[in-house]
Amino acid sequence: MDTFKSQNWQTVWTLGLLSGALVLYAGAVGMIAAFHEREVIYQFITLGQIVLLIAPALTAALASKGIHERGANIRVAVGSGALIGFLTALPTIIMLLFNSEEFRFLLDYALRLAPFAAASYIAWRMHRSGSDIHRILGVWLLTALLVGIVSGSLALIFDIKGDLRTVLVNINRDWVEVVTFDHRQELLSGSFILGLVSSGAGLAGSIFYIIPAAPRKALFYGLAVTLLVGAFGETVRLVLQESLERDALNLIFRRDTLRQTPALILFVTSTVIGLLWARFGQRLRADFQTIAGSHQSTTQAIGTVIFAAILLALPWLIGRTLSDVAVTIGLFVLMG
Repeated sequence: MDTFKSQNWQTVWTLGLLSGALVLYAGAVGMIAAFHEREVIYQFITLGQIVLLIAPALTAALASKGIHERGANIRVAVGSGALIGFLTALPTIIMLLFNSEEFRFLLDYALRLAPFAAASYIAWRMHRSGSDIHRILGVWLLTALLVGIVSGSLALIFDIKGDLRTVLVNINRDWVEVVTFDHRQELLSGSFILGLVSSGAGLAGSIFYIIPAAPRKALFYGLAVTLLVGAFGETVRLVLQESLERDALNLIFRRDTLRQTPALILFVTSTVIGLLWARFGQRLRADFQTIAGSHQSTTQAIGTVIFAAILLALPWLIGRTLSDVAVTIGLFVLMG
């Protein structure tokens, strides 16, 4: 039982901190702030916020699967998902505090304590495995020296530069605005909101895995369709403007951004279609294969006619602009 618990604990810590490192890296290279400029659903969520939420949700679903398969009950799996969500937010919260003038002293203390903390942790692990005391002391000194060189170098760089933002240029006000959910002036409140939202995303990811397969697939289909339409709103608007009036388009989109009510209708509709397909799709496929087996040539001819009709109607369906783009791409593909 101790081994089982330890294995689950290691899974949660490893995946949670790895997910947190990826989110922090995405912010450090400027992805989150850049994606935040693209609003997916009007006044609801942006592409940058989706990056913040999708990492803990997917990681929690993956961890919950492994923990549940090892025999843990549902409460343990769900709780692990929430903890992974918080661990995902933890590196970003630490960077937020280190990056502020008010909490800059935490960075100085962390750099000073890092060599002793790392060396003591390794020494403790060696002591538990039964290593000799002289060997433990030697490894402790070596680890403290190596980590001290790295942390001392970082402290020197920060003292010379004076600010993390001069070293990590993308850890700026725009990034802080995104990760604190518009609470840049109140870092503690913004950090709390980030931890709460990320924990909620992890909890949702673990619950998403645990629910039965049919509603899980339907929810995934509904979310995917809604977010794709929102993310590529400009393209979808170009397609729809060929058959809808401007007033109707303005009810669906605000410029190129999907409005909240159409997004909700699209999500519900896509989810219901996904549920119906999960329930009756296998039967329909079996019936179609039976028909295709007895009338194979007729089925192939009908399929070819339908495909040709779609190709002929494609310029009218997608409009002149997208049609020109498709033709250009096709020419490049044909030329190799």
